[in-house]
This record gives sequence, C-alpha cells and structure tokens, in this order.
Amino acid sequence: MKRVMIIFLALVGIYILFQSATALTDFIFGKNDTAAEITDEIKTIELDVSGVNVNILPESRKNLEVNLDGKGNVQIHKDKDTIAITYEKNWLQWFPFFNRGDVKVFIPEDYNQELDVEIGSGNVHLIGKSSSQPYELDKLAIDMSSGKAALKNLSVKEFEHDGSSGHLSINSLTADKSDIDISSGSIFIGEYTGALKADLSSGKLEVKMKELADSVQVDVSSGSVFLDLPDDADFTLNGESTSGNISCEFPLEIIKQDQRTLEGSHGKGTHPIEIEVSSGNVRVY
Repeated sequence: MKRVMIIFLALVGIYILFQSATALTDFIFGKNDTAAEITDEIKTIELDVSGVNVNILPESRKNLEVNLDGKGNVQIHKDKDTIAITYEKNWLQWFPFFNRGDVKVFIPEDYNQELDVEIGSGNVHLIGKSSSQPYELDKLAIDMSSGKAALKNLSVKEFEHDGSSGHLSINSLTADKSDIDISSGSIFIGEYTGALKADLSSGKLEVKMKELADSVQVDVSSGSVFLDLPDDADFTLNGESTSGNISCEFPLEIIKQDQRTLEGSHGKGTHPIEIEVSSGNVRVY
C-alpha cells in the first residue's frame, strides 16, 4: 500500500511539473489554434476522437478551425479531397483522475459534402440552427465504439451509423436513407423522416417518425426496436420471427397472422415495413 502511495504521489508531482511547464510555454509562445482552408475540392472531413468532449459548430466562415481547451494534441492533415482531424491524449490523461479536454471544431455552414466521425469515447455534439434551417450534408457517418453523441437539426442525403457500444441521440433528422448497424449500445432518433434500414445484433433502437415517407427494413438478432409512427401512416407490414416477438398497435387489415408471422396493412398500405426477428422484440405503435 505504501509503495502504491509513493507511485501515486510521484505521478501527481510529474503532472504538476508538466502543467507548470505547459502553462509557461503557453504564456511565452501562445496557444496555436489549427486551421485549414475549405475549398470546392474538399469532399470529406474526417474526425477521429477519443476521450475528449467535441463540439462541431457550423457557422458563417470560409475555413475550418479547431480549438483545444485542455491537454493533448490536435492535428489536421489535408490530402487531396480530404481533411482529417485527430486528437491524441498525452500519457497522463489515461489516468482517470486527470481532466479530459474540450475540442471545438468550427466548420463552414455551407460545407455540404461528407462528414465522418469516429468516436472512441467522450462526447460529440453537432447541432444545426433549427428544424426549419437544418445543417445539410451529402453524407454523415458515425462510427462509435463507446461514448455519447448528440445530434440535432440535420438534413442529409445519406446517414450511416456503426455502433459497437455507446449512446447516440438524434433529434430532428431528415435523410434520403439511413443505414444503422448496432452490435451493442443504444440509439434514439426523434422527428425522423426518410428511408430506414437497421440491423441489430444487440442493443436498443428507438425511432420516432415525423413522417412515414419511405420504406423501413429492420433485422434483429437480439435486442429491442421501438418504431413510433404517425397516426395517419400508410404502410404494409411484413413481419417474421424465429424466436422473439413482433407487436403492432395499429389496427391492421390482416393478410396473414400466426405464431411466427404478422402481415397486414394500415391506411393505403403505401410504404413497406419489413421486419425479421431471430430473437428480441420489435414494437410498432
């Protein structure tokens, strides 16, 4: 126990010396904020973060700028049509009692190409102006192994999410199509409009549709899916389960119903909803 305490005090001493040296360097030389010009040739912005709080802030500007408040290192690498942003902890930040950093990524609000975000841990926020003035992108891709992400007021042609853990919350999303793959973790999407394809190995997916305007395809190995549709939704449901449960709280014109199958339509039956369940639960309401 005494040896552990000595090691702990030594680490604290090293940290204090490091902080003092860093503060002196910042005082003498100033902090360097990293920036890159956004031209018409830039088709993709990649953000790779772990153990840090990140705010992605669209605003009226011509360049991309990254500000770090805290320790660690942020780098921008520009290669042909791609800008890659990476954050690396310094070695002391791997200890849980040291504070994590905060990163602000300022991007032009008229940049409308592809944004790829890889989250190892920490928190990521991206918020458009409003639901009536969303931030628009051709493609938004989220790769999450842990951590949390909160998105709001977005309009994209293509949305992709690959989650092995963590929690993603989206409020007000319009997409031509969305492809969601969850190994574990949880996702909530509120005020959603667009085609939806979801594959769950485990975890939880909850989607609240603002408007049912396209097809829905859900494949569940395990876990739970909650699909909240507007009262006036027009759809044809085709559900099959090997072991699990599919429930629909809408009054259906039944086509086929037994222990493993639920087929029926509501309203005009315009949009197909395809559900396959190996195990787990799907609730349509």
